[in-house]
Amino acid sequence: MKLLNDPMVKLLIDKFDLETPPINVLEISKYELDGDCIKIKEIKVLDIDMNFVRFANINKVLPYLSSYYTVFNDRATDPVETNKET
Repeated sequence: MKLLNDPMVKLLIDKFDLETPPINVLEISKYELDGDCIKIKEIKVLDIDMNFVRFANINKVLPYLSSYYTVFNDRATDPVETNKET
């Protein structure tokens, strides 16, 4: 992402009328609710079609979390699944 924000790269994209690559989606796949806080345990990087690309380094991604389209993995907290276990 840092490379795409480089002014020279942006200039080349504009000059040659290139399409910028799609922005990735971050999926918070493992997390815990701790009172008013959410403790993030795992973040997946997904492509524009929501296909898995790789796991993100949490320490490097957290400062930029608001810059990406971010979703929570609802399957981990699906009440139907939770009720099946009990």
